Amino acid sequence: MATFSLLFSVLLGISALQPPPQTKQGLCAGLALPQVSAYSNETYHKGSLVVERSNVAVISDCRFIQVGDIVVRESGTLVIRNAELMLNQSHSYEFTILIEDHATLIVEDSTLLSNYVFEVRITELTTSQIVDSDIRGRLTCDGGDTTVLSSMVSEVLCWDGAKLHLVEATASVSCKGGDLYIEDSRIPLMTLDLWDARAILMDLEPGHIDHWKLRENNLVWWAYPRITIENSDIGGWGVEVGGTSDVSVRSSQLSVLGVHFTDGINVSMERLPTGRVDRWNLLEDAEVNMILL
Repeated sequence: MATFSLLFSVLLGISALQPPPQTKQGLCAGLALPQVSAYSNETYHKGSLVVERSNVAVISDCRFIQVGDIVVRESGTLVIRNAELMLNQSHSYEFTILIEDHATLIVEDSTLLSNYVFEVRITELTTSQIVDSDIRGRLTCDGGDTTVLSSMVSEVLCWDGAKLHLVEATASVSCKGGDLYIEDSRIPLMTLDLWDARAILMDLEPGHIDHWKLRENNLVWWAYPRITIENSDIGGWGVEVGGTSDVSVRSSQLSVLGVHFTDGINVSMERLPTGRVDRWNLLEDAEVNMILL
């Protein structure tokens, strides 16, 4: 189980779209597709939308309503330009935009939204660029090389194997692994999600940061993520630990404090602190009851 201590003043498919090989298709320009009803500059598509085998699909200058997953794979490319892409869901995470297997995603001057929470998932061996756009859902980078420039994203997750560059962006970010670089951005909440880590984190305070690196500004013996923040505003810090972590936090102000437990364990905690504390240790000062399910 993770060990956590707070020291010194811590505040608490089946493809519905199969164009000929190596072709470029415009999805909002009267293209005849099964189950597609287009009128004016609005297109409705029901069923999984798959772009594959080096094909290029373009959604531009329209409102595109998608009822189903979007999968880009096998060196396919999806371009969303000057458009609104609406995932029509009946509940959160019903549909996903998945980029995998040497695929490319380009989003420019566009809005991606849904009536419920949705996820854009970027996996390994992919390239994604999001420019001057608004992603009103979760962007999960589980590998791949992703750049977010002059855009807004509701939530960004950076995991092992990912290379993520945020420039002039606004997003709440949680980093569990990979290489994360933040520059000239506004981050309402910056969460360090540390698994099997050994570190002492120091001076995590909201406000403007000229230069900050996880390994330069803290004592880190082992941690998965590599994080650099340049000339950015941090609204608040969060720290979450899991696995066999041994992490201390000193002289800091935290908005979020979390502990991850393995599956199959029912956990209850009592005597958790709020406000200012001089010293608090999860195992020493809290009452933790664990039951194997």
